[in-house]
Amino acid sequence: MVMILHGDTVESYALIPRFFDKLVESNPGTCTALEMDDNGHFKFCFMSFALSQDGNNQIFPIAFAIVDFENDVSSWFFEKIRGSFSERANLVIVSDRHLNIRKGVLRVFPDVEYCVCTKHLLSNLKLHFKDPLLDKYFFRCAYAYTVDEFEYHISCMESVCSNIRDYLSSAGFEK
Repeated sequence: MVMILHGDTVESYALIPRFFDKLVESNPGTCTALEMDDNGHFKFCFMSFALSQDGNNQIFPIAFAIVDFENDVSSWFFEKIRGSFSERANLVIVSDRHLNIRKGVLRVFPDVEYCVCTKHLLSNLKLHFKDPLLDKYFFRCAYAYTVDEFEYHISCMESVCSNIRDYLSSAGFEK
């Protein structure tokens, strides 16, 4: 039944090079990369084929990688990102707190601003702290414009979630 619904995985992975060729052909400027192991089996792939525009009307590429797990492959992914666009000033990379992603970013982009995604950080906080006011105080801290404002809101958060300052300091308040 699974074969009928999803097809053969070996045949599906064998189609990736053809898919990448068509993607590049139909979308000029697309960057792709495919890595195989010594036996010719799929290891991971990379695609950068879209652009987006930020609030300042600046255009930036969007990239995806398909890998088996978050390990040292992250350096490979970020090297492919670096190769898919020209050098940029004020580049910022946002991700979850996975250590290997951070290592990959800092290895390939040593001068980049690396930040933790607030959505992922809040999800992690909710695993450790159960107060219903957590969301409210967390976002007030995250969007504080001054250190004084941040300190006020984190004090409020500490009043309902003791030890939260220590947990957040491991992510880096400035991030």
